Amino acid sequence: MTAYMKKEAMEYIRTGRLVILGLVFMFFGILAPATAKLTPWLMEQLADEMERSGFTVREVTVTALSSWEQFFSNLSMALIVFVLIVGGTFAAEYKSGAFVFAVTRGLSREKIVLAKALMLAGMWTLLYALCTGITHFYTNYYWGSDDVNNLLFAETVPWLFGLWLICLFLLVATAFTTGSGALGGTAIAVFVVYLTGMIPKVSEYLPTRLLSGMPLLTCEKIPADYMASVIVTLVTGALMLAGAVLIFKKKQL
Repeated sequence: MTAYMKKEAMEYIRTGRLVILGLVFMFFGILAPATAKLTPWLMEQLADEMERSGFTVREVTVTALSSWEQFFSNLSMALIVFVLIVGGTFAAEYKSGAFVFAVTRGLSREKIVLAKALMLAGMWTLLYALCTGITHFYTNYYWGSDDVNNLLFAETVPWLFGLWLICLFLLVATAFTTGSGALGGTAIAVFVVYLTGMIPKVSEYLPTRLLSGMPLLTCEKIPADYMASVIVTLVTGALMLAGAVLIFKKKQL
């Protein structure tokens, strides 16, 4: 299993996908504080034109919360890029026969799925840490963190959602033999969860709630308000990973 994970890691490095993901997450890490920092300047440049159009431009006050608001707004896009880049992980090996080779060499199908899950989870963790670390550095440098509350928990819950999304992707990817099927199925499933979240009494239990970190920073919500969603995310994630293993065990390679 370790050898298979090393092979996976080398494949991401050799194809340049790991470098691309690193650059993308660095970009999103810089984008949040950069957007917050530049907002007053942009508003100042547009002030005259907006006033001629009848709009009154007030002075814009930027704080650390402005930077973190941008961070959480950009997080969904970062997740989409992550899934798109790793989306061919199963399809390529179905096509090339790599799974057959691995199984004939004595690696069980359960270990193949678990190795891929650990690899993707490790990549997501490192990339997310890179992104949040950059945002932390620049936000604290320019504005400090005195007006920010529950930051560690607010950062942790989107990371959990990313792990849940990986489990969902693995479940769908084991059921389809094409990259488009895996990505399309994952997108549809997330969209259904998102639509279900529009029901007020249901939204607090759904994994998508974990992407909303700003209410924690402003103390509109407390960590306890997210516990139901965290539990559902962990349980359904484990069930989806188990389902991926069961499907892959019965899959014709």
